[in-house]
Amino acid sequence: MVKTIEKKAIIYILFLLVLGISFLINLGTTKVFASTITSINNSEIEELKVEYYKNQYKIHVGDRTGTLLIKYERPKTERDVEWLNWSLRGTSATNMGLELDYDPTMGSPIIPFHHYESFDYDSKGTPNKWGKEAGILWEGAQKFSGNEYPNYYIGAAVYLPKKFNEEGIYFFINNYYAMKEDGQVRAYFYENRYVIKEAIDGVKTGGIFPLMNKVYWGKTELKSGQSGKATIIKNTTLWTRNSDGSLIYSRMLKPNEQFRVYSYSDQQGGVYGVGGGLFIKKDSNTVKYETPSKANLRLLKIMRGDSTL
Repeated sequence: MVKTIEKKAIIYILFLLVLGISFLINLGTTKVFASTITSINNSEIEELKVEYYKNQYKIHVGDRTGTLLIKYERPKTERDVEWLNWSLRGTSATNMGLELDYDPTMGSPIIPFHHYESFDYDSKGTPNKWGKEAGILWEGAQKFSGNEYPNYYIGAAVYLPKKFNEEGIYFFINNYYAMKEDGQVRAYFYENRYVIKEAIDGVKTGGIFPLMNKVYWGKTELKSGQSGKATIIKNTTLWTRNSDGSLIYSRMLKPNEQFRVYSYSDQQGGVYGVGGGLFIKKDSNTVKYETPSKANLRLLKIMRGDSTL
């Protein structure tokens, strides 16, 4: 009887030990995974080389792992009815994917972009039972920015947990009738980051996909068309212009106020145009003028959809 109790106690202790180790492993995994989706910095984003190749787009990822983001726009040189159809039918009409090797018959293994509406973020991209049986390696998500033809795009995301082929090159595929031009597909990469949800949440009209948040420069957001920033050092005047071009007092500015500068004129000894018909006089004693860094200008170009390559 005593031996039986001792045996049960040992088994119970071993069970608790295994359970504890499992909990610690899961906790550690959770922490590691959580660390990949927090503290996302815009500067981490990289634009990848994309080549138009026989109705597909060749994307160079290399040996790295992380989240691949794709911004897919309609052809600009002709009206393509396929895009109009997608606008009406939504994401389920697109069936995009990454082919692991070029194959005109689409016989190569494919990593599909899962439809946004049914994508489960908690699965972290892992295919379900049926997906695995169908040979799906890893799932992503896709979403339309809106459905106002033709001014919209499709944003897609997929997490690559490993290198799937020797060259680290993937082929973005879709209906070739809608894939016609160089520059129609742009690819971006966050190395060692799982940011599918953060990226897809930015896919909307006026959104900032593929960035995770706005481009901030000090206290202000960096805007398209902005040439610099004026920081007030000492009390100085904010001016408006009269119809004859003369300056009229608007209000007194206080130290540490910041303004976006959109223009500069040599008139009246030099004035910065800060938008809304308002101006600040150039004076190094009262105003500090700065221009954006190359890094921030690069991020602004990415946000606008311009190439940085």
